[in-house]
Amino acid sequence: AHQVSLQHCLNHNWQLQTGASFRESSMEGAGTEVRPYGALQADGVTLRRRYRVRANNAVDRSARLEVIGKVGTGSVTHNLLFGVDGYRFDDRRLQDAGNPSAAAYGIDAYHPTYGKPKPAVSRAIDTDEDQKSWSVYAQDQIDLGEHWKALVGVRYDKYEQRVQDFLRAPGQQVIEQTLTATSPRVGVVYQPNEHWSLYATTARSFRPNSNVSYEGNAFDPEEGKSYEVGAKWDTGRLNTTLALYKISKNNVLTPDPRDPSRYNMAVGEVESQGVELDVSGQIAQGLRLYGSYAYTDAQVTKDNAALTGLTLTGRQLANVPKDSANVLLIKDFTLAGNKAYLGGGIQYVGEREGAQAAFSAVDFFKLKSYTTWKAMAGYDVTDKLKLTLDVNNLFNKRFYASSYSLYWVMPGSERTITLNARYTF
Repeated sequence: AHQVSLQHCLNHNWQLQTGASFRESSMEGAGTEVRPYGALQADGVTLRRRYRVRANNAVDRSARLEVIGKVGTGSVTHNLLFGVDGYRFDDRRLQDAGNPSAAAYGIDAYHPTYGKPKPAVSRAIDTDEDQKSWSVYAQDQIDLGEHWKALVGVRYDKYEQRVQDFLRAPGQQVIEQTLTATSPRVGVVYQPNEHWSLYATTARSFRPNSNVSYEGNAFDPEEGKSYEVGAKWDTGRLNTTLALYKISKNNVLTPDPRDPSRYNMAVGEVESQGVELDVSGQIAQGLRLYGSYAYTDAQVTKDNAALTGLTLTGRQLANVPKDSANVLLIKDFTLAGNKAYLGGGIQYVGEREGAQAAFSAVDFFKLKSYTTWKAMAGYDVTDKLKLTLDVNNLFNKRFYASSYSLYWVMPGSERTITLNARYTF
């Protein structure tokens, strides 16, 4: 990956900033994996597996140009931003797959025997997708006086997609679409005094969906609405923010039960609402506190039950805990006349739904809640040499960080110790 950014001050009130990035990525190789759904056989011990050979390559290019300035009109100050950005994404995917019966290529979950001959494969995915997008946007943060501020912004997107699916019949291999969207954003802030700020904001979002459907049609874009109100309290030493929000999205991609390993459907709707509390700052001389708590009620509001016969409506989104929190305390002191610190913290993640797209009731399961601890230390050996030590998962807790299905579960990281030395010339 390569990235460059430039910033230039035109005068006291105006500046120009620009940036560009280029990234190449690939995923190549062969692997045997348990099927994500319906893998466990009637005997209760055999898991059905599949074999896949991938050769995926992608190139991502993006650039932006922004002008930022300030204009005063009487007692009102306009903090302006004008920008344009664009990207091009080329995604080439090749996959050969073998999906044999459990009898031919299954494995005992409790007493696995490895080394079975690899099954025959056939071409399963052969696509070349080209995405292009450009956008223009503008924002005005308006200082309306001593107590009030307003924010008005708008973004216009144009998106072009061209997908070649070489496994489809001639004449049906090329799928193209052009999408446009205008996304506004507005907000207001009231500051009754120097310590308190009360705010409210709302916005619309637009995000194109990649690839095509089982029928060979391009997807409608994912669209969303968000609303947020909150309060901030800043004493100069301690900063606290409390926010209440609601976000809804439609045309969310969900696996197509007719061929879930290859295709999705843009039929999903999700809604998330909750409360977030963040506290940071100095609570005593030389003692810093960083803490947060989030309550997140994120549910499926529309699904593809018409095809699966199983409704997900009302269930919590996979991998999203209703309750999560973390607290970190850091003590600053001097050692041999130089700056040093010691710190420790705790993180809690609540119970989560494990199945991202269940097709039957047996697919539902929960990921257990977990609590981990961390420790840290730092010492300035000299003005130029600084040492830091971080220990994550201090007590080597065994936990599960995320999952896709009952058979695809990602374990959390074991105890990790990182020692850094930084020298400034």
